[in-house]
Amino acid sequence: MIYGKRNIKTIVENHTLKWFRIGTMGDPCHDWELTATVCEWLYKFKTPVIITKHWIKLSDILLNRLLSCGVVINTSISPLDTNEEITHRLNQFNRIKDFGIISVLRIVSCKFGQTENGKKLNKIQNKLLKNNPIIDNPLRITKSDYRVKNGDIIIERIKDMNSLNSISMNSKNAYLGKCMDCPDQCGVL
Repeated sequence: MIYGKRNIKTIVENHTLKWFRIGTMGDPCHDWELTATVCEWLYKFKTPVIITKHWIKLSDILLNRLLSCGVVINTSISPLDTNEEITHRLNQFNRIKDFGIISVLRIVSCKFGQTENGKKLNKIQNKLLKNNPIIDNPLRITKSDYRVKNGDIIIERIKDMNSLNSISMNSKNAYLGKCMDCPDQCGVL
């Protein structure tokens, strides 16, 4: 289905939540200019929430534009990222916060096994979980993944939305389910 601008505006405007997300089916960092334009267009109706891994760094000019739209930026990060990726994403999370934008660290967490690598990754994860504010987002992963097969990551079959999925949950308190019932609300205050 092709959505025109009027359809998109109506969908955003009439949705029950007070926010909308950009970055659930691709990373908005690959076109920050378009992301800023969409936020400037729709922020009058709902709070824009951007979810990104910061593959491409936001310029200060675009950060100013996003600040004026009242955006919330979720920086997606995982202990499975490389050290360089983790350092970069933490720097961006803090830079955005220092810029005056609501900045949330969205941690894709796992339950790690007692393997040597699992213990190392668990230490990295524990450091990430000490940041504030965070959203704990459990890892969805197949049982055929080599890290599951070798015991680095422990999974369970859990009902997620309407089906059973292989999920690795660091904390039983992490939310699985529909956005409207989520206590985190993607960091929108």
